Amino acid sequence: MEDKDLDYQLPYDPSTGEEKSNEQITALNNFLSACDSKRKVNVTTSYKDLSHCVKLRYVSLIKLITRSTTLFIASDDADMPMNDSFKDVSSENSNIVVDGNFSQIMSGISEAYTSAESWQSRREILSIVAPKISLNLMQLFIPGLTGCRFSAALVRCKIWCQFKSRHNTEGYTTV
Repeated sequence: MEDKDLDYQLPYDPSTGEEKSNEQITALNNFLSACDSKRKVNVTTSYKDLSHCVKLRYVSLIKLITRSTTLFIASDDADMPMNDSFKDVSSENSNIVVDGNFSQIMSGISEAYTSAESWQSRREILSIVAPKISLNLMQLFIPGLTGCRFSAALVRCKIWCQFKSRHNTEGYTTV
């Protein structure tokens, strides 16, 4: 993946040394493999300089590692330490309590969204949940999601619902 990713940077960080960095990358890749993930760790020394899409992939990978670690450490109630770890008391969203099932569903949607290769695919994925979930809540699972993209997904959903209802009233059945 490194050769296809234009924003990929060599994993050398002078503060840790090249050998130590490679050892840490190998350890994380082994951990991901043990968690039945085919994803591999990419590292950068300058996250702020990455493109938006690459930042989304990094955030997705961080979430995957964090979720996998939490599931390993506290398997019966992994969502509780996750929420406690990332709770921001100054945030307006700090009073949101996320149910475990909801968290799993949204994690899947987040993964599908960040893995999608085109904006049209991302819009389709968002249009499934956008009518039921607020933008603020959605941004907890999909960092960097803008109001414009969220609105486009809502519009897409409304167009699809109108199309579907019009065809159902004309005697057509949907599969």
